[in-house]
Amino acid sequence: MHSIENYDRAMKMRSESGLGAKSISKNLNVPIGAVSNWIYLGFVPYDKQNQIKKQKLINNDHFSYVKGATQGDGYLSISPSQYRVILKVKDKDFAEFFKMSLDTWTDENSIIKFKESTKEWMVILYRRHVAEFVNENEVSNFIEFLKGFYDAEGYATISDKNWGWIRKDGTKCFKYSRVIGLVNTNLELLKKIKEFYAKNEVIVSIYKMSSKIGDLRKIKGRGFVVKNDCWTLNIQNRKGFEWFYKNIGFRIGRKQEKVIEILKSFSEEKWPEKDIEFLINIYGKISAKEISKALGHSLPSVYHKACRLRITRGIKNG
Repeated sequence: MHSIENYDRAMKMRSESGLGAKSISKNLNVPIGAVSNWIYLGFVPYDKQNQIKKQKLINNDHFSYVKGATQGDGYLSISPSQYRVILKVKDKDFAEFFKMSLDTWTDENSIIKFKESTKEWMVILYRRHVAEFVNENEVSNFIEFLKGFYDAEGYATISDKNWGWIRKDGTKCFKYSRVIGLVNTNLELLKKIKEFYAKNEVIVSIYKMSSKIGDLRKIKGRGFVVKNDCWTLNIQNRKGFEWFYKNIGFRIGRKQEKVIEILKSFSEEKWPEKDIEFLINIYGKISAKEISKALGHSLPSVYHKACRLRITRGIKNG
């Protein structure tokens, strides 16, 4: 394989000095056949073709999203024999959005298919210049990067379990948990994201997950041995949830629905007076699930409202 440097020098000798294949071959110590192909037939060495294609790629929003996704469920395969950008996920809407972003950015046509054995959607693009560009370049739009990163590694949860603590007077105070999280082994990247949130006046916390190196974990139905410490970056306050929903969100329907449920749980705290009276009269006589169904409020909202009413109006636990 001939180097890019020899090709560039040969083309310069041809354009500036008008030298023929024989003279160029002698000067560069490159076979005359290769030089002839370059200056007469327009052939370009593979490495040079890759360089030209890479220079045509633009660092835009689509690239930033793709780069973010490759930090999680997506990844790069870079070796002398094979160059690929790959995404493996269980959500079809995520796979389709990733393919759209990848194809729009590269002007290529990536492969999308469903793997029955693992129940996963796969998006694959076999292009060296694309894989190298993703690997070598930083993003221009950090918000778009976070969108891809959260789609790959993020989650949203709101507990529907009856839990809480015992007050000094012996009564139980129920609470529910709302979290939008991001899980990864790259602690430095999570710290960078935390700093970004801080600049936008959003408070987040980073916690080390309980799994230890060597533990066996099950992800997407498959067993894995934990090789690195894992960390989670959590948003756990209303302002953060609202900022996330407005600026980042999820392209995955089931995850975005959970974010909407989290936001809805705050509005549900403003109950009509008749619902409050019903809760005061019936709480402890029937289950919280039955109250939730009767009033049309979420189960977490029932627990939370009961806790607040216990403080303000002194209702008792059943």
